[in-house]
Amino acid sequence: MTARERVIAAARGGEVSERPILGWPQAFGEILVNAKPTSDDKTFLAEILSPFALAQSEGIDLNEVLRNDPASSLLEEYVGRVRANIEIALECGNDGIIYVLSGAEPKFCSPMQYGGHYLEHDRALLDEVRDARLNVLVIVGGEGTYIDFVSDLPAHVFAWDVAATQFTVEELRKLRSGALATSESTTEFYWPIESSRLTTEMEKEALGAV
Repeated sequence: MTARERVIAAARGGEVSERPILGWPQAFGEILVNAKPTSDDKTFLAEILSPFALAQSEGIDLNEVLRNDPASSLLEEYVGRVRANIEIALECGNDGIIYVLSGAEPKFCSPMQYGGHYLEHDRALLDEVRDARLNVLVIVGGEGTYIDFVSDLPAHVFAWDVAATQFTVEELRKLRSGALATSESTTEFYWPIESSRLTTEMEKEALGAV
């Protein structure tokens, strides 16, 4: 079984000799992110920021924009940019995407803000790419993250930081079937805890908080 075959099997509930490593955002493991697809032995994914995350990375507070101008089309513009990024990623030969979702936590959005403005856009974007070979959904967030809101979003692999969110694997299994990725020993993919913590620091830098 090649590394790619092992990744795909693990993502679809098959038996594997050892669980694959999701190395994002560092470049290690059997899944390569933002690398030019050059081998049939690896799985290549393109990093895609959710609309909220993309705006956040550019220093734009979408909640503030929508609060000041409910008729603003800026959110839809970001959704269009994300859709275009996904299309380009697949045209370049990637096996799928790693969709980085932020905003689903109290320090950025109230439940009403995230559920009212962003959740269904995230769902639609992921649903449009559900036929890709492998899609990974990474939930960026700390304690209080609305895991219950995002638990049914379509993706082959669901990744979140158990320690930061205080949301256990057992709790997630009650909400979602399919492959999970954490630093815990009971999930189908190993996602080192340092990955999500690094993301949090990157997030702070984007917001000018550090």
